[in-house]
Amino acid sequence: MQLYYVSSLASKDKINYIINNSSSKPLQSIQRYHRLLCEGLVDNNIDVHTISALPISNKISSKKFWKYEKENINGVKYNYIPFINIPIFRQICLLFFTLLFVLKAVLFSKEKPVFICDILNTTISIITLFICKLFGCKCIGIVTDLPKDMNNSNKISVFLNEFFQKKYDSYIFITKYMNDVINKNNKPYIVIEGIVEEFSAEHEDTSEKYIMYAGGLYEKYGIKELIKGFQNANLKDIKLYIYGSGELEEYISNLNDENIKYFGTVTNDEILKKEKNAFLLINPRFSNEEYTKYSFPSKNIEYMSSGTPVLTTKLRGIPEEYFKYLFVIEHETEKGISKKLNEIFKISLDKLKEFGEKARKYVTQEKNKKVQASKIVDMLGNDKNITKNSKFLNIYGLLVMLFTILLSRNSLINTSILGIFNSTIILLILHVPLIYIFLKRKNYKNINLLFLLLFIWIIICIVFKKDFKGYNLSILCGIFLSYIYINIFDLKSILKNFCYIIFFLALYSILTEYFVYPLIQKIYGITKIQTSELIFSNSVGTPFLNMFFTFPVIISGYIRNFGIFTEPGYYQFYLILALLIISFNSKLFDKKTNIIITIVYLLTIISTFSTAGYMCLGIIIMYLYIKFIIFLKQKNDYQKIIITILITVLMFIFIVFIFLKNETLLNLLKMIFEKLTGNSDSTSTRLTGLFYTIKLMFKYPLFGANIYTVLNNNIIIANTNFAFGAIYGIFEFILLIILQYRFCDKISGKRKYLIICLIILLLSTNNHFFVSVHSFWQIMLIGLKKED
Repeated sequence: MQLYYVSSLASKDKINYIINNSSSKPLQSIQRYHRLLCEGLVDNNIDVHTISALPISNKISSKKFWKYEKENINGVKYNYIPFINIPIFRQICLLFFTLLFVLKAVLFSKEKPVFICDILNTTISIITLFICKLFGCKCIGIVTDLPKDMNNSNKISVFLNEFFQKKYDSYIFITKYMNDVINKNNKPYIVIEGIVEEFSAEHEDTSEKYIMYAGGLYEKYGIKELIKGFQNANLKDIKLYIYGSGELEEYISNLNDENIKYFGTVTNDEILKKEKNAFLLINPRFSNEEYTKYSFPSKNIEYMSSGTPVLTTKLRGIPEEYFKYLFVIEHETEKGISKKLNEIFKISLDKLKEFGEKARKYVTQEKNKKVQASKIVDMLGNDKNITKNSKFLNIYGLLVMLFTILLSRNSLINTSILGIFNSTIILLILHVPLIYIFLKRKNYKNINLLFLLLFIWIIICIVFKKDFKGYNLSILCGIFLSYIYINIFDLKSILKNFCYIIFFLALYSILTEYFVYPLIQKIYGITKIQTSELIFSNSVGTPFLNMFFTFPVIISGYIRNFGIFTEPGYYQFYLILALLIISFNSKLFDKKTNIIITIVYLLTIISTFSTAGYMCLGIIIMYLYIKFIIFLKQKNDYQKIIITILITVLMFIFIVFIFLKNETLLNLLKMIFEKLTGNSDSTSTRLTGLFYTIKLMFKYPLFGANIYTVLNNNIIIANTNFAFGAIYGIFEFILLIILQYRFCDKISGKRKYLIICLIILLLSTNNHFFVSVHSFWQIMLIGLKKED
């Protein structure tokens, strides 16, 4: 698994460099938490890359230009985003380069990557979340503090964080109480309150005995009470060492007490060494503050790992299990602290060491980086969250999908009998039970960003152009119903149902086109058939005979499989899509069923005589052929490889020989060649339509052209993607491509096959103008389903 950790994380060396060359110091506790979590993921065999915005601002460093750098330390591959250290320019650089890094990870990773985002790094986490939503990658939010509780957060950053923090697929929290505030939609979450650093420092005999505090120096953290409580305790020969930074630095520096020493901010390694040699470590943070429910003091777990006894308040963010290994301040006042200090120092030194050692063993065994990071791995492995449907509901879903295909645009049922409006009304009625289930399950809380963008932008385009045609409204209806459908049924059942439906339509169309219809012609004669009441004509007047959902063309000598559609190009889209699914998902059915279904698909695609169908079919056959050769190579069966290649060559020679001997087949070959090379009237017309829609898309880039503008000049619009862009603008065109990419990502299985799958899909969807085909949206929008 490839995982990208998006935060301000830097390696130890990089942080030490920043500390040593900066006027203000970055917070080390959060750096340590993120670093240990990443190293723990590496220990769990996860390939970890960071996308890191260094914790640098113009207040911390005067260095203006920070270049792109890479490091590989302890298995973590650090990638530091380049930026200009000027306030506005820094954010622009972070946004732009994060966009590039995330897109590169999504598009070029060998497997689908997972992203973990520190939500407090607003700019880089939001752009990462956005790309993940577009491409269907899992994005986990890690929350180390509530945005509203951050001391240095501005109002815009807090607002953006609080808006987007609900959109992640799952969460990593510091305390369980964070879940109540952030995870309103009950998505999967885990709590990782802290992680132990491996402690290598040895105990040293020092000339001074001291107790120690290291962390933020703020009055709300109880630092003044700690100082006064220590002074009131009058501990003989004991010093108080204070490390850190904050608003009380000047107050502490001016104490003029020889028993209290302030050391400022030093490296974490130095802190660890001092903690190991202390007599007692203290955290006096007040527990009555509301924010303590949402924070776990990292210094506590760091303290415990040193083997030195720890004195702390009973903060609500600390799990109850910890308090068996901690001394607790019952009364959080200077008197309460001085009383507790005196009690502790009456305990023998051996018992204090024993108490500290028990705490060390607990955290090093139960809270080490590998154990804590394994919780993330388990969550990723178990995050299915799919609601099981009843058998009745699954059968109903199958019927809804069947009627969605039968009533789709440019089927003869839609165009010659019912029309778009009536077909849309029927589909709405069929979906009413599914809409009810969708609302009852409250799936709308997890509404997907890509769906919203597609839907809302089409509405904006329609309103802006005042183009309230039935065509536009049918597209909105199709998108809405498809989203309802995919949020009720799981991916596997949708794919299986679709493949079954297309299989039976394909088998039925072959039988009626090449066996039943010729038989009827012989019995009744072509003249009598043409007088039948079951004759329908498409938009250009081509006569079709209704064979109960299959429509053979009634033109003497013209045999071409149209299926249920007015054009075979529409039919081949469904056939190619089904063949793609079954080719890349061989485990959907058993081997025997796979072979039977594949043969029927292949025969039906060939019988449509569609250019795009032949091109896609050729690519799929080459893919299957190469896959078979690779399979034989893995088995080291070189004899079968040679036999397979020889058979292929002989078959090719035989087919060429047959074509040369048979004039009819030769004409067929000539027709296919003309189609593929663009030397036919049909292909030339469609190429004209292609360039026409591209021209319109760039002429009306924002909201697209009016539907009648797209369809004027008697030009056949033959390109789905560019026609869609011509109607709704470049933005919707890009969303459509992303949608198709996501669908291919779902069905292709392995990432290395994704590009092949996408090429085939683009060829099959760019043959005819069918952007309002409802089932097109229904199948393509599978890519939006997050649970699969």
